[in-house]
Amino acid sequence: MTACVNKKHTRRVALAISASLVGALSLGAAAPAVAFAEDGISTQAVPGVDAFEEGKVTAAEDIDGKDIDIPATGTIQFTADGHPKGVYPTEVTTVVGQVTSKVDIVEGDYSVEYYVANADGVSTGNKTFAGDADPSNDGDAPYSVGKYVARLVMNGSSDYPGAVLNIPFEIKAATLEGLTAYDTVDGSFEFDGLDQMATIGYKMGDKILDKSMFTVKDITVAYDKGESVTDMPGKAVWAGDYSVVLVGNDGTPYAGSETEVKFTVTPLDLKNAAIVVADDDIDVMKAAGNAYQPTIVSINGDELATNPNLKARVEAVFEEGPDGSNLIKDRGVYSYTVKGIEGTGQVVNEQEITFTAFDTVLQWNINSALSNFFYQNSTSFPASINKAKGESFTPDKIHVEYNGEKLSADEVSYSVTNLVTGVTSGDLNLVNTPGTWQVTVRVDGSKNDYTLGGSHTFTVKTINGEVNAGANIYFVYDGKVSGNSTAAEYDGTDKLDKLQIVVTDTYGNVLTEGDDYDVVVTDKAGNKLDEVVDAGDYTVTVSSSSYNIDTTTDSFSLKVTPVVIKDLRVASTSFLHVGKKHIIPYTGQAIAPVIEYKASDGTWKTLPSETYTLTYTSSGDEKHGTYKKVDEMLETGYYKVYLHAVKNVANYDMATNSTDGFIQVMNQYDSAPCFKVSDQKVFADVENTFWGAQEIADAVDLGYMSGYKGTTFFGPLDHLTRAQAAVVLYNMGTGRSVPETSTLHVSWVERGLAFPDAEQWYAAELGWATQVGVVEGYPDGNYGGSDEITREQFAIMLRNYAAAKGEDVSVDDVDAALEGVKDADTISDWAREAVAWAVENGVMGAEGYVYAGDPIERAGAAIMVTRYQPQELDKDDYLVGEVK
Repeated sequence: MTACVNKKHTRRVALAISASLVGALSLGAAAPAVAFAEDGISTQAVPGVDAFEEGKVTAAEDIDGKDIDIPATGTIQFTADGHPKGVYPTEVTTVVGQVTSKVDIVEGDYSVEYYVANADGVSTGNKTFAGDADPSNDGDAPYSVGKYVARLVMNGSSDYPGAVLNIPFEIKAATLEGLTAYDTVDGSFEFDGLDQMATIGYKMGDKILDKSMFTVKDITVAYDKGESVTDMPGKAVWAGDYSVVLVGNDGTPYAGSETEVKFTVTPLDLKNAAIVVADDDIDVMKAAGNAYQPTIVSINGDELATNPNLKARVEAVFEEGPDGSNLIKDRGVYSYTVKGIEGTGQVVNEQEITFTAFDTVLQWNINSALSNFFYQNSTSFPASINKAKGESFTPDKIHVEYNGEKLSADEVSYSVTNLVTGVTSGDLNLVNTPGTWQVTVRVDGSKNDYTLGGSHTFTVKTINGEVNAGANIYFVYDGKVSGNSTAAEYDGTDKLDKLQIVVTDTYGNVLTEGDDYDVVVTDKAGNKLDEVVDAGDYTVTVSSSSYNIDTTTDSFSLKVTPVVIKDLRVASTSFLHVGKKHIIPYTGQAIAPVIEYKASDGTWKTLPSETYTLTYTSSGDEKHGTYKKVDEMLETGYYKVYLHAVKNVANYDMATNSTDGFIQVMNQYDSAPCFKVSDQKVFADVENTFWGAQEIADAVDLGYMSGYKGTTFFGPLDHLTRAQAAVVLYNMGTGRSVPETSTLHVSWVERGLAFPDAEQWYAAELGWATQVGVVEGYPDGNYGGSDEITREQFAIMLRNYAAAKGEDVSVDDVDAALEGVKDADTISDWAREAVAWAVENGVMGAEGYVYAGDPIERAGAAIMVTRYQPQELDKDDYLVGEVK
């Protein structure tokens, strides 16, 4: 793949006369070999290929079309950011003798490929590697840190054909300076007995960096050595000031960059900490006496049973019992203070907590003989509920027993927590809602004078059913079951509109998106998307919290491929039909033709102008002249048009069918690669700049209208007559396909001449028009062929013609259709519906006015008929039979 510059430039050679030359001239000495022409102006020739190859790039753009800062000495440098970097010269400066020449390079004059350079900046001959299996992508602009050479090769059409210019440049690592640390769990670093390095994250400003981009080189810490802690190299466990040295990894934008990041781990503050303490048996407490230590289950969610660093640094100090004394005497609620163990330095402040002492603490045990908590007379509490199988959670089945007796309902309380949302409720019926629930059954000791206590906690996952990923998820793309992947060509539409996902459970029930499952669409980088339009690789993932799906998720790969451009043409809207030629009308201003490409379905579509640039060659003679490059299509003459794709166009592949980066644009009318810009008139009385010139040309080209017989005039401002209207509609509806000698044609003539005032020259057309119901005569039996018609009358005729073709010509709301028409009040009542139809169908009113009562000019008729029927009818659609 090659790349070219993205700006338009005018080729020029600017000569800078050296100081020595100026000095010689001022002294009257002989001028050096540059000499002067007779007119006194330097005629130094364009530098040769050799001089060009030894020149220096003095102006260039990057891959995004932005100017590059060219250093006076040394090589061009970029900073890595994960995006490709390239050099696209726009100016090369050469020195020949004492003359410095600055050459602006015309867009499209060259192609560029990229090579890896050695330490001295010299090409190794190895193209940059794209990292994929397609070797045609190698040589693209690189993005990794390193030294490279951009190899510029001038095309054969340039002033320096075959010239090669090697441009060294370097992509330097982005700096890690300014990197800050944060805790990914709660944003701050506080002692919790765990290694903070496991949850540390790094930010550059507001941008979060992936930790895979760098490696920890060293960690140092400063803390009070008097604290009872042991150094843990490579970890950040204890409260203190830490310094982490990070080094960017190879292959990343930060390769080789090194920085120091500092952060502080603060002591655990118990004042507002979430502390959970377990209830206990009073006999256990009495046996321990005042030395009894209640079990601290967790602090801020960190369980002490599996966290020895935290467990060893907190303690619960007895404060008072139910009677206010500091003695453990009997069951009830006791008060303790949880605080840090003195001398550790890891915990600050304290918190008073309470726990309950019972005569007996009831427990759950899998052995029913030892358990006090039961579900339907079993110690097995449900772990999952599959509603599709008729399963449900029944709160009444939970009971607590002591000595063979069930506790009363008011002695037992319940709490249900959704483990996803964290919301807690006392409603056990919530467990029947899909989700993962934590249920706690607690004996309320205050109801039995604290003789009994204890609790049991279990987790239940509730689902609506099961989905087997391979058998119950169907991806249907464009009406076809597509397995787990498909590819579609870019067409500017949202591909998700063509994707249907059908999900059923194992019983065949069709599930509903949003209620039963969710769909997430991501691009290759993992970004979530609402639509899939541009070329690229996408993944559609189905997941559910209500149903068990095999492997949790099932995915579908959707690849949008770029349009491969093969055939190009200048759009028909750029042409006028003059005689047997289609010309591009001369306007005195630069012409920017609209380019169309042939889509895979055979239709022609407009190629977005931002995806390409055009270059032109021109000649005064179509066949024998020499075509020379010009900057624009302006003057009259013959032109060839060449298209060149701009850089980074993902949706269109224009390189496959290009030559030296160019695709020649064809003329679809003449089957030739040249176009004529001409000031030739369509008719002698229709200038190219006339407001209806294009539509007149189209109407003539389609065979709907013609000029006056035997002349070169069209009469664009002449008023259309009723006879002419019948002829125009006949041409549109029959294509003049019925032979004049046929019985059908003769019958039309006879029908037309039945009008007393009808003339032979339009009799067949009138007969046809009255037969299909397009026109009708006056009440007195005449037709009035020479009478002029108004614009609203012609709208009625066109609407009748549309109805004869079988179209629905009704208008649901006439007033609404005419709401934007500024002169709607001038429309006759009998014509309002017909004019409303014409406005709805874009036949009239495009400029905000309909001029309903004005006589219609022949140019106006050409506009209306080509707007309504821009293409000829197919032969099968001709109105040449009986029409009801």
